[in-house]
Amino acid sequence: MMKLKYIGETLGVTGLTNGKIYECIAEEGPFYRVIDDSDEDYLYSQTNPAPLDGSSKGGKWEDFSIWDYDQVIKDIDYPMYINKNRL
Repeated sequence: MMKLKYIGETLGVTGLTNGKIYECIAEEGPFYRVIDDSDEDYLYSQTNPAPLDGSSKGGKWEDFSIWDYDQVIKDIDYPMYINKNRL
């Protein structure tokens, strides 16, 4: 599975949220199958995830699988990371 970060306009309450990281369970042609905010899997464009009705300009994906999660946690909350890892 791949992790993708959505960057763009938030798409409703059960769609995609700006800055949130999602599980991509498959690539199907020009689409990603993503578990979105509804906790269901849907197909979203790899190049411009947006509603089909044109109600939003959508956004883009950033491949978050390549990030070092441990480093991200340290960057976000360094004191908590240090306390958790003390001997």
